[in-house]
Amino acid sequence: MFEVGKEYDFVTVSMGEDGLVESSRAWTVAAVDGHLLHLQIPAQDEGLDIYLNDDDNPLAQIPAMPEQNMVLNTASAFFHSATPVTEE
Repeated sequence: MFEVGKEYDFVTVSMGEDGLVESSRAWTVAAVDGHLLHLQIPAQDEGLDIYLNDDDNPLAQIPAMPEQNMVLNTASAFFHSATPVTEE
């Protein structure tokens, strides 16, 4: 069902202060082991500057991010859904 190297938007369910909460995040499938998905988000080498005006001074900077990895059990009750990310 999942293709290694492909990016998916994963929706998971967790318990919040007001009950169940859905969260969504795009991950790339690095490996599939039965119901377990080894997911990753590649590192970003450079930060991003945010400009909201026309001058050369950034309003804020988003720092570079290290690689992120996660193992997701698709048989878990906390896994809701995944849809392939399509590039436009």
